[in-house]
Amino acid sequence: TIDANGHWFFTANSAFNQLNIGDKVEETFTVSSVDGTPSTIKVAINGTNDKATVSSATVAIDETDRAVTTSGTLTSIDVDNPDNAFTPDSISGTNGDLTIDANGHWVFTANSAFNQLNVGDKVEETFTVSSIDGTASTIKVTINGTNDAATVSTATVSVDETDKAVTTSG
Repeated sequence: TIDANGHWFFTANSAFNQLNIGDKVEETFTVSSVDGTPSTIKVAINGTNDKATVSSATVAIDETDRAVTTSGTLTSIDVDNPDNAFTPDSISGTNGDLTIDANGHWVFTANSAFNQLNVGDKVEETFTVSSIDGTASTIKVTINGTNDAATVSTATVSVDETDKAVTTSG
C-alpha cells in the first residue's frame, strides 16, 4: 500500500516461505505521483531457513540374552527442503550405537546383552539427530532389566556306607 505522502508498506505472504538461504525473489511495483510521473518500488525478499517440524522417538525394550536391536522412522516437514530428509549419521553411545539414514530410518544396536539388569533396573540413552536443515530431534532408548532364569546345576554323588556317619559335600 502507498499513502498520499508517498509512504509505502509491503507485507509478504506465506508464498515466500519456501525460499531457502541464498534464494531471492524481487517484487517490483509501479506507482505514480499526483501529476502522473511513474516510479518503481523494488522489494527484494531473501530466503531464510524456516525450521522443520521433526518428530522424535522414545522406545523402551527389555534386555534379553543377547544384544537387543530396535528401529523406527522419524518424520520431518520443512517448507524449505524436501519432507522427511535427514542428515545421515552414525553415533556411538555409552550403551549402544545408532545410525540414521537420509530418509529418517534409524537403528539402535545395544553394545551388550545387559543381563546384569534386574527387574526395575534400566539404562537409558538419548541420541540427537538432525533434519537436513539442521533442526535437531532426539531418539531416546531405554533398556529395561528382566528376571533372567537362574542356572542351577545338579550333582550326583555316590558314597559307600561304613560303620560311621557318612558325610559328603559338593
